[in-house]
Amino acid sequence: MKRILLIMAMAIAFTATITARTTKGKAATVQTTGTLMVMSDIHTMAPSLVKKTGSAFDNYEKNDMRMIARSAEILDALVDKALKLRPAAVLIAGDLTKDGELESHQYVVSKLNQLQAQGIRVLVVPGNHDISNPNAKIFDGDKTLPAETIDRDMFTHLYADFGYASDSNYDPNSLSYVTEVLPGLVLIAIDSNRDEENLLKSRGDSIDSYHNGGRIKPETMQWIAEQAAQARAQGKQVIAMMHHHAVQHVDREQSLLPNYIVANAEKVRDQLMEAGIHLLLTGHLHVNDIALNYNSAATDSIYEIATGSAITYPFAYRLLSPSKDLKKIGVKTEYITSTPLCKDLKEAGRKRLEHGANALATMAANRLWNRLDGKLGKVSGMLALFEAPIKLPQTAQELQAITMKYFDKPLQQVVMEFAEADESSRDNTHILNDFRTCFKGMIGDMLPDEGGYISNFLLEEFYPKLEPLLKSVIEDRNQCGTSHETVVRDLNTTLELR
Repeated sequence: MKRILLIMAMAIAFTATITARTTKGKAATVQTTGTLMVMSDIHTMAPSLVKKTGSAFDNYEKNDMRMIARSAEILDALVDKALKLRPAAVLIAGDLTKDGELESHQYVVSKLNQLQAQGIRVLVVPGNHDISNPNAKIFDGDKTLPAETIDRDMFTHLYADFGYASDSNYDPNSLSYVTEVLPGLVLIAIDSNRDEENLLKSRGDSIDSYHNGGRIKPETMQWIAEQAAQARAQGKQVIAMMHHHAVQHVDREQSLLPNYIVANAEKVRDQLMEAGIHLLLTGHLHVNDIALNYNSAATDSIYEIATGSAITYPFAYRLLSPSKDLKKIGVKTEYITSTPLCKDLKEAGRKRLEHGANALATMAANRLWNRLDGKLGKVSGMLALFEAPIKLPQTAQELQAITMKYFDKPLQQVVMEFAEADESSRDNTHILNDFRTCFKGMIGDMLPDEGGYISNFLLEEFYPKLEPLLKSVIEDRNQCGTSHETVVRDLNTTLELR
């Protein structure tokens, strides 16, 4: 009887296992769950790249919202989480390294090997930071030196065990591949990068140039459609993963943040939906957001789950739990809150993000000045027709000062809301009201004692055009004011797939 019970127990244990390749090519059989662990933008910098502490690295990091100095220990914490959670697979949606340094890639691979060795499959795609990046640096006290980077061939060699093995089913025109990540669930990993266009002096080019925007080659899109059609014909569900967005996470993302969304995004969405892909996993914007969009005929839809940077507050990763029939996927968001060297990582990251919001306001003011510079004389001439006293900023520094005076705190609130996500579950009316008050105050500073005609005109005519964009960011709304306006819970939800 005991022998029969033992055989039954062994059979049950066997059916609950998944066989994965270790880095040595051997099979390791361990018990895992049917969950997928998703992370993105881990931006790991090998500790060896800081040869000597000093102003070079300090100046690089001080205005960065990312916790680059703690990237290695945060990756350690993520690996520890995965070993405890035992997901069926870990999916990483690009930007594996700080700036594509060979040493950083080797460090990442050494950590991912720990998961493979325990039977936890790992699948990656490159991000815009990862290949042929001229920004790869070594920090040596007060100076920086070029760090060795990698090309596409080396990427596939380094990550052979994480999607790029020689026997993988991959696209000959890009670093895209397809694999069955769970029984009946096919993942198409899409290469959306333009690193082939980068130039590096260290490789003999005349200049350094770097492209962080995204696109999908026509040949690759055809390959995606063929792979998806084949899987769907076999009755399988198909999802995709890439670094850049195909769905806007804030209104006007395509015009305001064009490097975060793939070129010809509307056409790409239509083609993905036509291929039977209704769920896309992305990163790049460093925000935890789920957005829904439709095809041009409004007869089909696609969800995009963007996962924030794992080294930026609030240090999130996702757990996806497909239903047995693969018609639904549960989404749960969890966080790294501490590391052995930083017990209160959450608070440290929050302070870094607040400081970064100030840098964001300065950057926005500089960009606005670059667009306005040379045109303010015409604006002043038009306003003079109203015989109004005018105090327009005369330098970029003056514009920065007035921007910080009025929008410092509201911008901090917006950045924090966007980072923490699920904005729709909170009452954010006060932030919209604060923006309106600040906008009015800034106009009042530039047009003192003008009788209210111009400022009221701007508030009634111009500000209402700005408000939908603010609502999109602050209230987590997409396609504001249209028949397809949507609000999707960002952190914990269940998505229904077609």
